Amino acid sequence: MPAPATPPPPPEPQAPPPEDPPSVTPTTFQVSEQVYNDTFKEIEELILKLNRIIQNSQFSVWRQYLSQTYVEKFSDPAYLREISQNPVLQRRGIRLTNLRHYFDEVVVMSRANAKLDKIEFIDNNRVVAYMEIQGEMSILYQLIKTNGEWKITFW
Repeated sequence: MPAPATPPPPPEPQAPPPEDPPSVTPTTFQVSEQVYNDTFKEIEELILKLNRIIQNSQFSVWRQYLSQTYVEKFSDPAYLREISQNPVLQRRGIRLTNLRHYFDEVVVMSRANAKLDKIEFIDNNRVVAYMEIQGEMSILYQLIKTNGEWKITFW
């Protein structure tokens, strides 16, 4: 009868892989279940309000829910040219020119019936809101809380 095999030695500890810089890959910020649920409810209410605003094409009201960062990014002609390369916009012959045009041609068409399915905390004041579309989680909004209010932002 052969002698029992000896177990292999434990693997030597390895250094953890280097972390990605926060600007490249944000990590999920952990919060309690209560904070998650409370925040989900706040954002869900915000999205329902935004849906009504968007359905009624109320640009000036919608604009009040945008961070300055978002306004600057989506007013930038170079960024709007980049967005205009989207195949859906190209098929429709749309070349975005300003924030109002972006609202009319993109936001009204894609966010009027948004539904919140999941949120992901980036930190205490930044959250990504997701909507499930055809079985995939898609980013609905990036949000930042400033002065106690959630604003649509871009980072």
